[in-house]
Amino acid sequence: MKKALLYFFTLVLSTQMSAQCSELFISEYIEGNQYNKALEIYNPTDATIDLSNYRVVRWRNGGPTFNSREEAVLNGMIAPYSTYVAVKEPGTTQSGDPEIVDSVLMAKADGFYSKVYNNSSAFYFNGDDAISLEKNVDGTWTVVDLFATAVGDPGEGWTDIAPPYTTDTFYQAWTKDHTLIRKRSVTQGVVATHDNDYGILLNVPAEFNPSVEWDSVQINFFGNLGCHDCDCNQTPVTCELPPPPPSSVKDYTDNISLIVSPNPTTRGNLLMIEAGEAIQDLELYNLLGQMEHQTTLVTANKLVNYSLPQQLSSGVYFLKVKFRNGQFSTRKLILN
Repeated sequence: MKKALLYFFTLVLSTQMSAQCSELFISEYIEGNQYNKALEIYNPTDATIDLSNYRVVRWRNGGPTFNSREEAVLNGMIAPYSTYVAVKEPGTTQSGDPEIVDSVLMAKADGFYSKVYNNSSAFYFNGDDAISLEKNVDGTWTVVDLFATAVGDPGEGWTDIAPPYTTDTFYQAWTKDHTLIRKRSVTQGVVATHDNDYGILLNVPAEFNPSVEWDSVQINFFGNLGCHDCDCNQTPVTCELPPPPPSSVKDYTDNISLIVSPNPTTRGNLLMIEAGEAIQDLELYNLLGQMEHQTTLVTANKLVNYSLPQQLSSGVYFLKVKFRNGQFSTRKLILN
């Protein structure tokens, strides 16, 4: 009897895993600076899949209304337990300037999409857009995976701060200026449906907490692209590990007053930083998330004069002010 029960439960578990590992899903999301936009799609099955029956749709500003200009029909093949990397193709901006896509990201691409915005804007997402992966079955498009949700504008993007997991603050958003990697335990996509005229996306999750199925790493990390470890594959895959983030967004606070002046300023200038809590550390980051300078105060103080390094180039930086109580705040800093 015990052997029969063991066989039964093994059969049920095997059947459930088989059902889960039966369709493509999005395994990585790249929302980097400039035009560094990409999606990695994973094949959790033991068969090669033709991508010409699939498309990516961008649901602009988290809205549910479909626009054909915001789709990109895919091409190519995905081998069993392998990935396909779709990257935004560099074109030109409306002013005629070239769209910059990192050469490292381009080298990872299996296919390029959305070169011209007016033809296809699917890969112009910027943190507040939902994205669906859809399959054409006998002329009917079916949503096999949905990144985020399409119930309305989330502000700057989605975050793990509840509820409703949306934020108007860009540095709290997981979906803006980050790379997100699907957790190993995820074996199927988030399913949604279209209305009869394909004009509206239906049956979408009411909320999207990215921390449930995704790991968040720093902006412009491309090391994992082309490699995904998933429970569907019985042979574990070792992918490149991202460097640890400077700190968790969970420690961020808006409740401590913070004044940084003058801003804009110039390199070598003296900044006055005044806070409602004693300041312990200062860290200066560039737009790539790389630390340019760090200093720890001998004595924590609410008023700090900070001399900006002379070697800094003009541009936009982020000053992270870490308080003695373990929390931190961030301010955008413009250097002329």
